[in-house]
Amino acid sequence: MGIIRQLSESIINKIAAGEVVERPASIVKELIENSIDAGAKNIAIEIEGGGKKHILVRDDGCGMCEDDLFMALESHATSKLSKIEDLEDIATMGFRGEAVPSIAAVTKFSISSAQINGDGFKIEAKNNSIVKNIPVSMPKGTEIVADDIFFNVSARRKFLKEDKTEYAKIREVVTNFAVAYHNTAFSLKSDSRTIFSYAASNSRLERISSVWKISKDLIGSAEVKHQNLVSVTAFVPSPLETVPGHSVTTVNGRIVSDRAVNSAVFGTFREARVQISCHAFYKNRPAFCRCQRSSGET
Repeated sequence: MGIIRQLSESIINKIAAGEVVERPASIVKELIENSIDAGAKNIAIEIEGGGKKHILVRDDGCGMCEDDLFMALESHATSKLSKIEDLEDIATMGFRGEAVPSIAAVTKFSISSAQINGDGFKIEAKNNSIVKNIPVSMPKGTEIVADDIFFNVSARRKFLKEDKTEYAKIREVVTNFAVAYHNTAFSLKSDSRTIFSYAASNSRLERISSVWKISKDLIGSAEVKHQNLVSVTAFVPSPLETVPGHSVTTVNGRIVSDRAVNSAVFGTFREARVQISCHAFYKNRPAFCRCQRSSGET
């Protein structure tokens, strides 16, 4: 008898989930992207235990009907592609149909949704098997709950960091989306405590001002266009202001992380800070300025 055998669907789902769900922040990211694709104008996130114990993402998007909720739990089921040509013009955050079934494979999962206020449906799943499905009364939109991440994959669970580390990752993810989508309201609660709540803003500058907690007058902006094909806009705070030490880069609305870009941004910011410090203190403290330049301190 041969030694090659076909894996069970349960094992396949858990392996596939590892490609999407690395940590609680991965779940939050995927669910926020789904909410944005659904046209949500209000997205609320609630977590417990750094997201390891409980994650809830609620939105007021278009919602789903009962049949769509069942399909959402199937692998590679999506409303965003229908033919191969659609891949050439993707305008949504997601399109592979992997996020929801992957999350459901490694958490105690429930999804509730309604296309009309008061007329919704809820499905509860465990190990990718539906354990409960009932009609529910809820506002238009979708609510997804993912509890006890990796409860059934102990090898993955032991690599999760302590609660405060996982919480910090989630906070960064939600903050980045809040900056990128200023016309959407975002709120984050952790262990029943409200961390922040940003109402929809009229401009990205206004949202950044709220996130950085500094006046809009202290944030500079610049836009560069190349042959009407590429447009780059940057928002940079005054070098004399103290703001959170991270940058947010988006390409066509999608948040991306690139070390070269981040290095260039922070390198430029540090140089500007040195120049302004020297200009301000040169007359009275020349030794300080020379030491600062030679040591690279900012």
